[in-house]
Amino acid sequence: MRFVTTVLFLLFSVYSFGQDTLRPKLNLSEGIIKNSSFLIRDVFDYNYTLLENTLYKANKYQSSHYKTSKFGDISNVDLTIPNSPILFFKEEQSIIVLNRLLAQLDIIDFNVKFPSMDIAYIAHSAGRKLWMVDLANDGFVRLYNMNSYERHTIYNLEETNFVSYYSTLTNLYWLNTSNEIKGIDVKGQVTLNYKSEDPIDKWQMVDNNKIIYSSNNKLYFVDIVKSKKYFIDLKEKSILGFFYNTQKLSIFTDEKLNNYLLKLP
Repeated sequence: MRFVTTVLFLLFSVYSFGQDTLRPKLNLSEGIIKNSSFLIRDVFDYNYTLLENTLYKANKYQSSHYKTSKFGDISNVDLTIPNSPILFFKEEQSIIVLNRLLAQLDIIDFNVKFPSMDIAYIAHSAGRKLWMVDLANDGFVRLYNMNSYERHTIYNLEETNFVSYYSTLTNLYWLNTSNEIKGIDVKGQVTLNYKSEDPIDKWQMVDNNKIIYSSNNKLYFVDIVKSKKYFIDLKEKSILGFFYNTQKLSIFTDEKLNNYLLKLP
């Protein structure tokens, strides 16, 4: 009953948030590849960046990179499992799976087996499966089994006006043009339906009811269950990207990567 009550709260509450301020402590600033796009900083302090269709993985001790000319532009890089990155090529409806050293392990061309699909997003899910957002017809969320090479549909989207996606092994989320973030689990059960009062530029789910997002170069943390919104006070005037992991907040500007210590309430 407690679970049901929580889900109903997430789905139907009208959000009215009080706002406080969080002040993270700057721990380290470091250079990063010029003109690259910052993806994540993992628990081993490797920074993952993307530049001109090349994926880079680097820390202060070593670096590696991967580039292919087999396909066109990389549409998305999934680093849900950093030791197994997935490069998604939307135009080709194909993925390349890498290992922790960024060596190529596998190429999967979904056009061959599922030519009617229009895959917009693909990422690791639990149990050797992949999340697949298929925008064909009214839109579907599917799970693809990498062992059996079969797919099954778990959710009918009934909308295709999506801006971006985020996923974990157990949950998939999407942001639409109305600044709504919605989420489901691997069984296709709705777990989140949140509407932001701010236009969302970039965002990350901290867990199923906590969100960090940037809006007009300002950063916010929202605890949906507690109906609390926090402004994260940073010195940066321009936020091109960010990533939060285990009390470490990385902020990517056009010049460098600033790493902060931040304990969320």
